[in-house]
Amino acid sequence: MGGAWERMIGIARRILDCMLLQCGSSRLTHKVLTTLMAEITAVMNARPLVPVSSDPESPLILTPAMLLTQKTCTAPPPPGDFGEGVLFKEEWKQVQSLADTFWNRWRREYLHTLQSRRKWQEKKPNLQVGDIILMKDNRAKRNQWPMAIVVNLQARTGS
Repeated sequence: MGGAWERMIGIARRILDCMLLQCGSSRLTHKVLTTLMAEITAVMNARPLVPVSSDPESPLILTPAMLLTQKTCTAPPPPGDFGEGVLFKEEWKQVQSLADTFWNRWRREYLHTLQSRRKWQEKKPNLQVGDIILMKDNRAKRNQWPMAIVVNLQARTGS
């Protein structure tokens, strides 16, 4: 089990190293860096701890943040678009832009490791009505992808 969190830490370090090289760590103040680390910690602590149940009666997913804060939901990120154009106007916007960058890379590099890759090696059940899914939404803010319950399935034509 230690390999899973070691991989997660390794991915986070690799992303952070790359981000600091790109933006120049000498330009980050202590305040910006500590706030960024708090944002990164929030992203990492919002991951599921156990396999997600497909039971629609128990849609609650246990995360480290729930255990640490004893709350069942995370606070949404602050409103606003923190793109490259406004990156260094204010420290807060800088932190939010860096946190968004971390989230995008975390999503690409870590989240896919949670998916089982046993395709064609063993039979797995297909998606069924009542399964709980995480819906990819590129417009949603970090850590805010909606969960949903499958209510209808459509077969692919030609199969």
